[in-house]
Amino acid sequence: KNDTEFVLQEKIETLQAEKLHVSQESERVRLLANQVQVVNEEMLDEQDLNEKKLVVANVKITKLQNEAIENELKLKAAANLENEWLRKFSIMDDIRRTLHSQVMKLSGNIRVYVRIRPALKWEMKANNDACVTTEIGTKRKFDEVEESPFKFLSITDRDSLSQGADLSKNILVATEPSKDRGGLSQRKSRWKFGFDRTFSPSNSQEDIWSATEPLVQSAIDGYAVCIFAYGQTGSGKTHTMLGSSGIEQGIIPRSISKLFGAKDEIESTCTHPTEVSLSVELLEIYNDQVRDLLATSSKHENFNIKINETTGNVQLPVHTKDDITQLLEVAHKRRCVKETQSNAESSRGHLLFTTHFVVRRTGENGFIRRGKLTVCDLAGSERLAKSGAYQVDLLKETQCINTSLSTLSNVIEKLQAKSKHIPFRESKLTRILEDSLGGDSKTLAIVCCNPLPVHFHESLCSLRFASKVSKVELKAFSNFKC
Repeated sequence: KNDTEFVLQEKIETLQAEKLHVSQESERVRLLANQVQVVNEEMLDEQDLNEKKLVVANVKITKLQNEAIENELKLKAAANLENEWLRKFSIMDDIRRTLHSQVMKLSGNIRVYVRIRPALKWEMKANNDACVTTEIGTKRKFDEVEESPFKFLSITDRDSLSQGADLSKNILVATEPSKDRGGLSQRKSRWKFGFDRTFSPSNSQEDIWSATEPLVQSAIDGYAVCIFAYGQTGSGKTHTMLGSSGIEQGIIPRSISKLFGAKDEIESTCTHPTEVSLSVELLEIYNDQVRDLLATSSKHENFNIKINETTGNVQLPVHTKDDITQLLEVAHKRRCVKETQSNAESSRGHLLFTTHFVVRRTGENGFIRRGKLTVCDLAGSERLAKSGAYQVDLLKETQCINTSLSTLSNVIEKLQAKSKHIPFRESKLTRILEDSLGGDSKTLAIVCCNPLPVHFHESLCSLRFASKVSKVELKAFSNFKC
């Protein structure tokens, strides 16, 4: 009986222990169920929130899709408008080229600018200290500082002009400097000239460029254009053409900037894919021989000339302004420059810088238009008594320079007289410039003069040459297709 009770007691304790364990597990499960319920509620809340966010996102997506469709329509409309404006721009550009050409023809296909350069400080001092020799052999200074022999008449001075004078011309009056007449009154001769433009010493490089820019535009429009500088040595031709840096840049670097600006504009505004290519030539006529300043070998000299161009010389393609600037620097180093009594850096040959401007449509044969700009920095005429170029080399150079310029003057005289035979073949310079002077080009002659009275007679010769050129009539043709 005791054993039975003991066994029952053990079973009771075991059952109680299991009951306690089951109770604890039940409590743990209940707690877990509560936690699950809480998590479930949180997830339901989060699900509701996400559903609301999804609805909002769908609304935004729909709105963005609508905006995208609307923007796409606007882009298409803008593209159509851009194409329409480009088409109109192309038409207006054709009209502009035609009108520009007509204006240039009305102004004269050959025109003449005269520039009286400013005197340098050391020249002013030397001029003020100048002495003259009297008949008895003594020397004395002028009582007063010699005034400039050049006077620029404005349009308001037209009453002093002769009846029927061309009011479109700028009038330049050249007055002979004072002479020592042994106490007698001065008798000064006066000459009056009319040119397309005149530039006084106060005019800047920018003024020269503003008047020259329309000619460069003609080259862009598909015409052959020639710009040449003429004058005695030391008259400022090279400064006018090349200049220096900044605001003192000359015609050549400013022309380069305009050509590349036109290249970018044409390529970006044409309705069809269009490519603009530029290439350059740099020649020097030295001792009546043609030298290629871009050639790497000295063998590239004395080329054959066919009417208006050389054959066999280097023509380099250029892609940026820096390319041309580097070529100009190389050419400047190779150009023949020597010192004379008239000029510390006297050019001993004629420089011819030619830029070819070709506009083509990509993927099509032929071209839209082809223009050519030739800028010539002619060597200055010299008088041996003033230049002191008596050395053998300098003397030969002076003779060749003066001979070629004399031939150029003779050609101008024949053109002015409308002679049947024009002696272009008498010098290499006139042969290369034949198309510029013979009717196939728009030509600008910039005649530079020294402002000092001591150089008056040389300046007067230059003005007479300019007067001859201004009376020549040319016809120009274009080389482009619309």
